[in-house]
Amino acid sequence: MEKTKLELELEAKNHEEKAKELRKQAADLHHAELKAKSIAERLVYAAHSRCPCGAGLAYDPCFEDENSVFVGPLSGYWDCSAILLGEANKDVQHTGQLPFAFHEILSEQQPSAMGATTRKVD
Repeated sequence: MEKTKLELELEAKNHEEKAKELRKQAADLHHAELKAKSIAERLVYAAHSRCPCGAGLAYDPCFEDENSVFVGPLSGYWDCSAILLGEANKDVQHTGQLPFAFHEILSEQQPSAMGATTRKVD
């Protein structure tokens, strides 16, 4: 016996809800794996943009500002990697925090960065 249109739509809706739940579980697992790493290991650096002190701009992908009007990924910001790592020289000028919602900065993870990064070379 063939399924009706209504039965097929209901089945599709159930699959979509299950897929949404599985994507949430995968995202939570990924977030937990990132949180287990040190901040130095999980920082994402800008491809080209730097702080006036010379350090690359970066952000912590695990950070979410609960006071921000922006929710989720838009609640983060770019900042001086030396500040984020606790290595900043207080005698030099540093950039202010640059919220994602207002600033477009190319990440090292973007394909168009073509491998560029502002990470320190060890």
